[in-house]
Amino acid sequence: MRVMSDFLKRYLPERGWFIKEEGFDRRKQSFYETIFTLGNGYMGSRGVLEEVPYDAYPGTYIAGLYDKTGSFVTELVNLPNPWDFKIIVGGEKLDIVAMDFIHHWRILNLRYGLLLRSTVFKTAQGKRFDYQSLRFLSHANPHMGCMKIWLTSLDEDIDIIVQNVVDTAVYNKGMVMEGRKKHFQVEEISQRQKLNYLEIKTFETQISVGYSWTLEVESEEQSYITPERMLHLKVKQGKTICFTLYFSIYSTREVKRYRLKSLAHRALKAALNTGFEKVVKEHCKAMDEKWEIVDIKTKANEEVQTALRFNIYHLLILGHPEVKDVSIPARGLSGEGYRGHIFWDAEIFALPFFIYNFPEIAREFLMYRYRRLPQARENARQLGYKGARFPWESAETGKEATPPWHKDLDGTIIEIKTGQLEEHINSDIVYAIYHYYLVTNDREFLFNYGLEIIFEIARYLDSRLVWDEKKNAFVIPHVIGPDEFHEDVDNNAFTNYMTRWALLVARDLYFKFKDWENNYKFVRLVQKLELCDDEVEGWSKKALNIWIPRKGELIEEFEGYFKKKDVKVTEFDENGLPLIPRGISPRDLKNTKLVKQPDVLMLLYLLRSEFSHNVTRANFLYYDKRTLHKSSLSPSISAIVALLARNYTKAYKYFLLSLYSDVKNLHGNTSEGIHTANIGGCWQVIIFGFAGLNVNEDGIHLEPHLPRAVSYLEFKLKYRNNLLAFKVKSDKIEVSLVGKERARIKVSAFDKQKFLNHNRIIFEK
Repeated sequence: MRVMSDFLKRYLPERGWFIKEEGFDRRKQSFYETIFTLGNGYMGSRGVLEEVPYDAYPGTYIAGLYDKTGSFVTELVNLPNPWDFKIIVGGEKLDIVAMDFIHHWRILNLRYGLLLRSTVFKTAQGKRFDYQSLRFLSHANPHMGCMKIWLTSLDEDIDIIVQNVVDTAVYNKGMVMEGRKKHFQVEEISQRQKLNYLEIKTFETQISVGYSWTLEVESEEQSYITPERMLHLKVKQGKTICFTLYFSIYSTREVKRYRLKSLAHRALKAALNTGFEKVVKEHCKAMDEKWEIVDIKTKANEEVQTALRFNIYHLLILGHPEVKDVSIPARGLSGEGYRGHIFWDAEIFALPFFIYNFPEIAREFLMYRYRRLPQARENARQLGYKGARFPWESAETGKEATPPWHKDLDGTIIEIKTGQLEEHINSDIVYAIYHYYLVTNDREFLFNYGLEIIFEIARYLDSRLVWDEKKNAFVIPHVIGPDEFHEDVDNNAFTNYMTRWALLVARDLYFKFKDWENNYKFVRLVQKLELCDDEVEGWSKKALNIWIPRKGELIEEFEGYFKKKDVKVTEFDENGLPLIPRGISPRDLKNTKLVKQPDVLMLLYLLRSEFSHNVTRANFLYYDKRTLHKSSLSPSISAIVALLARNYTKAYKYFLLSLYSDVKNLHGNTSEGIHTANIGGCWQVIIFGFAGLNVNEDGIHLEPHLPRAVSYLEFKLKYRNNLLAFKVKSDKIEVSLVGKERARIKVSAFDKQKFLNHNRIIFEK
C-alpha cells in the first residue's frame, strides 16, 4: 500500500506549525469542525468533513452578512456549503461515521492555512479505498476556495458515483426557544460554459450571494472540466483519480446585483486558467508574508509554541484589507455562538492584534463603528440622551441586537438585560480609537472619522451622568459591568472610571488640535457638531468629579459590592478553572462577591499607568480569590494583572488557561466557534504582559515580565509606518528597524531612553 501522505507530503507542515486529529471520535466532531475552520477575512468555513457525516454542522459565513427572518434578533447567516463532496462505491457512501476505516487523520497547516486529510475506508465487503484531500480559502483572492481530492481503489476495479454540489439544505441553529432557521431562498441555479452558478437571497436583508463552481477530473487516461453534479466513473485497482473543486463567492454587500454572476464566473475562470498548483502557491505566499510579520517565537516547549500559533492563525483569518464595513464577531466566522454579533470583544481584545500588525485592517474595523454613528445617535436620542450610544451587541445596522433570552449556567432560561444596561462599550470604543491613533499616528482617520465618534460618545457620557447630592459627585446608576453576575448596579467602578477617562481624553484631544494652525478639518468638524470650549471644559469638570467606589487601596467593583456575602473560590476542575462553590446556585451568585470576570482587574490593565504597584497588587490578591472565570476572556486579563502584581506563578497559570481555551476545549463550548476575545487576549498577554510593551504619546515603553517557562520572546510589530523587530529577555532587549528607516522613534526600557533612528538599539538591565 502507498504511504498515506504521498500526495500530501509537500503540504505537510513542520513541527510547531500544525494541529492534528488522529483517528475519529464522533463526540469531538463539532469541536474539530471549529478548530479546523478556514478563513480569509471575507469568508469563513467550518472544517466539516467533505462527506458531511451524521451530526456534522456545515457552516459557511460571509463577514457582515446578517439576516433576521424567523429569529428574535439578527444573526450571521449560515450560507450554502461549498465543500459537499460525496463518493459512493458499491452502494456505500465513503463516510467516516457510516463506514469502517483503517486509519484517519486530519491536519491543519497553520502556516499556510491548509486543511489536509488522509483516510483509508473499508467497505462492508472489506474493500479498501485510499482517500486524501487538501483544501483552503485563498488569502491571495478572498473570494476563492479550492479543494483537491485523490481517490485510489486498493483492491479492485470498481464503478463509483461522485456527487459534487453546493448544499443549500443548511440552516442556522436555533437558540433557546427557537428551532432551526433558514435565512435564504434560492434565486437561480444554472450552467454556462462548464461553470455552475447558484444564487441565493436572504429573506429580510435582501442580500444576494452568488456561487460559481466547477470540477476538474484527472486520471491516467484523461483530464477534463465538468459542471456535472453527478458523475459515474470507473476506477482501476491501484490507480488514482483526482478531483479538483474550484469555487468563487461574491455578495451584493460588496458588488452590484447585476455584476454578481459575471464576477463570480470571472474569478473562477482565472483560477482555472492559472491552475491548481499556482493558485495554492499564491495563497501560501500570501499566508507566508503575513506570518513573517505576526509569528511570535519563544523558548517555551513545543506544545506552547504550537498553541500560540494556533491562536494567532485564528486571529489572522479574521481580517483582510480588501474587506470593508465589517468588524470581528465574538466567535469569528467559525460558528454561530452569540449569533455572530459584535461586542467589546472586537475593540478591546481582538483589535490590538490588527493595530500592531495590520493597521489598515484595524482602521476598517473602526470604520464599521463610524458607519453606524447615525444609528448610535438615534439610540441615544430614543433614550433621552445627547450624543451617540453604541449598542452592546451590534450586527449590520447599529441598532441594539441583544437577544431577550439566554440560558444560564444551569440551563434555565433567563432574561438578558445587557442590551439595556451594559454600556461601557461606548468608553471601550473611545479606548480603541485612541489606541489606534497612538500606534499609527493616523491623523487623517482621526480628523475625518475618529474624533467625531469620540466627541459624540463624550456627549452621551456627559448626559448620562447624574448629580448625587449626598455624595457631592456625579454617579452612573443602573448599569451592568463586565461582571454580568451582578445586574442593574450603581456606580460600577469599571464603567465609571472608563467614563472618566473617555471624557478627559475627548477634552485633551479637542484642545490639542484646536491650537493647531491651518487645521481646517478640525474646524469643520467642530462647526458640524456645534462644539464649543465651554461644553468641552464641562466634560472634564464632570469627569474629575465622578464617584469611584473604593476602600483604601481596594477599588469596590460597584457600590454595595463589599456588603455582599463573601464567598471565595476553593475548588477547581481538571483544567484549573474555578468551580462554583458548593451550595451556591447560579441564581445565588448575584448575592455574593463571586464575579464572572474581574472588572477591577480589567480596569487596572487598560489604564495601568494610572495605578500604583501597591494598588494593583492589593486588588489582584483580593479579586483573584473571588473570580470564577466564567467568561473565556477572563484568564488573559488576570494573567496580565498578575504580571503587573509580580505574581509570575499565577500569571503563567492564567496564560495557559487562555492559551489552551479552544485548542483543548477548556470551556466545553468551542463547538459554537472560536472565542475571539480570548485569542486576542492571549496575544496581549505575550506582547503587553510578558514583553511589557506599552505605547503612549511619548513613544514605546518596554518592561518585561517573563516567567521562567517563557525566557525569551522574538516578534515584530508595526509602529507609525515602521516595522520593528523585538528580541526580549528579562535583562536584555533588542529593538531594530526592518527595512527602510522612516522615523525617529523614542523607545524606553529599564529606566533608559534611546532613539531608534538606525538599524538597532540594545537595552541591558
